[in-house]
Amino acid sequence: MDDSKIDKKGAKEDNSSKYYPITGHLLVLKNSEMKNLNFTYLTLDLEENKNEYIPRMVE
Repeated sequence: MDDSKIDKKGAKEDNSSKYYPITGHLLVLKNSEMKNLNFTYLTLDLEENKNEYIPRMVE
């Protein structure tokens, strides 16, 4: 099943309602099926005066 549908102009539909947080910090991948892998780890910091979350890279 495709996560995003693409319209005739090539734009992706908004499908953000399909995603939800999953607790945990472990990812297991099957090595024989892996071709490329690139991760950037982000964390969300609460900006109190605006009451919103701001992503920042984990160092």
